[in-house]
Amino acid sequence: MCLSRSGTVLLVQGRRTGIWSFPKGHLKPSETAIECALRELKEETGLILSPRAPFQYKKLAAGSYFFVDVNDEMNTVPEDTAEVCAVAWVPVEKLGSIHGNIDVESFRKQRLWREWEDKIEVEPIICP
Repeated sequence: MCLSRSGTVLLVQGRRTGIWSFPKGHLKPSETAIECALRELKEETGLILSPRAPFQYKKLAAGSYFFVDVNDEMNTVPEDTAEVCAVAWVPVEKLGSIHGNIDVESFRKQRLWREWEDKIEVEPIICP
């Protein structure tokens, strides 16, 4: 899950359901959890982050996620358009007005972005 310095969070909209969620997916047999998270982020948003970025692991209502702070909202272009129909940086204060999945709701209700507000943001390495 990507959180920007400007107070937005990166969400994807499912093509079949229309529900917004954090980029997510399932482990392939040879992957570590962080490798899976980075692969799914790339497939669903087009973003490539370094595995050396300062990730924090957090369990939400239904899934577990790696959080990372980014300095700026980066341009997104989903690679997997069969599953994802839209990608957006959503202001955290607007999360209650979208049709989000259970984990987006859990994140919003627990106000979890506050845990990262005072941390020093480190811009991840974007690979060409």
